[in-house]
Amino acid sequence: MSLLGTTRTAAYYLPNPVGFKPVSVTHSSYRNHYKPLERPPQAQTEAGGCLRAPGTAPACAGGYMVSDLPPQVQTPHYAKNSHDEWQAYTTEQMKGLDLAADRSARYRAHLSNTIYEKELLARSLQDDSRKSISRRLTDLNRLKAAVNQELLRLLSENAAIKQVYQRLVNVLQDVGEVPLQIAYECLFHREKRLGIDLVYDDVEKNLVKEIEIVKAFKERLRRICDAVETQLHANLAIQCELERDVYDKNLAQNIDDRCFNLRNTSKEIDFYPNVENVDETISDPETWAEYSNRNIVHSRHQRSLSAKVREEAENLMDTAAKEMRKQFSKTNAAFAKRISEIIEARNTLKVHMSKADHEIKQLEESVELLKQAIKEKENPKKVAQTCLEERTRRPNIELCRDDPHYKLVKEVHAIDEAVETLKQRFQEARDTLEVLAFEKAKLQHEIQVKENSLYIDRDKCMVMRKNFPSSVRLIGYI
Repeated sequence: MSLLGTTRTAAYYLPNPVGFKPVSVTHSSYRNHYKPLERPPQAQTEAGGCLRAPGTAPACAGGYMVSDLPPQVQTPHYAKNSHDEWQAYTTEQMKGLDLAADRSARYRAHLSNTIYEKELLARSLQDDSRKSISRRLTDLNRLKAAVNQELLRLLSENAAIKQVYQRLVNVLQDVGEVPLQIAYECLFHREKRLGIDLVYDDVEKNLVKEIEIVKAFKERLRRICDAVETQLHANLAIQCELERDVYDKNLAQNIDDRCFNLRNTSKEIDFYPNVENVDETISDPETWAEYSNRNIVHSRHQRSLSAKVREEAENLMDTAAKEMRKQFSKTNAAFAKRISEIIEARNTLKVHMSKADHEIKQLEESVELLKQAIKEKENPKKVAQTCLEERTRRPNIELCRDDPHYKLVKEVHAIDEAVETLKQRFQEARDTLEVLAFEKAKLQHEIQVKENSLYIDRDKCMVMRKNFPSSVRLIGYI
């Protein structure tokens, strides 16, 4: 309702308040939208100041002018709601509030149920994930154990074939070269025999046969060594695959173990946006298991081939060692027979050589004594010369050519003469030693034909043949 003639400050003229009405009428929630009407200037003057009659002085109390006229009553000119309207409005507001509260209660109940259901779902999904990880760990451990078991068997086979390969390398490079070198060296040195001793005897025949046997077995050993090396590379390749498979499975196991042990209270958890939308997997459970099983089957096949070629190599090394040692013994027997034929000349040479060696040894000892005697004269000479040097520092008249001076000078000269004599004797001993060496060379020249043959067969060939590999070395053990 509205009345004509009201001012612009009337309640109906004001804009409607924005927002919800207060839900209560308490002082804290109540906002007054009423603004008082403007009063006329005359009313404001009469109400705010003192009224006075014309021609009379104003009467004031408390600083204000007091009028003797009654105040003018201002009658409001804006509309008011009735009590029924107010009651209806309040009832309507209470109904709305009750409906909102009811909706809120139902929403809260539904929200609690939803939260509980989602919590159960999240826990169920989390438990399913953990059970799935647990099953995955079981499968992974089972397959890893199978791969590990095959890897251990392959490592054992690889160690065995590596040992056989190393034995073959030793036979070919170290041991295999030594028998040939010894035989060739013996033939080379026997070509230096002189005169009638240069004959094609049983020793030379057996040396030639020894070379033929060693060459034949060396070629066969080289071929089997190549086969073993090829097989070893194949074994190492599948070993690398198995080791990488085990390594990957260990990493995967560690990761899944950490995932299995993660909880909602773990410190390691964090958000990784969109990680669930990224699929970087490259296999499925079937291809995953097939990969390891294929490696296991391949490893078993290679182990079978490896054991076969390894057995062939060991048998060949045993046969080669027996045949080479057999021919080696025959050649040594021929050498022993040939050496016995010139033993008489060797004995005669030994007597003469012993005498010459004994004399040379005695003379060398004398030479060493002369060296020591010459060296022992150095310190006495140093003492005498030091005394002479120190005595030159005597002051003034004390610098006297006295008896000690003559004695010291005489001592130095005597030592020099003694050293000179010893040096002469030393040179004479050296000359005598050279004469003995020359006489020894002449003696060797006189018996050089027999000595040369004996020296070649016994001191050269037989000494070298002591380096012939043993049966253990011929099968590659060093």
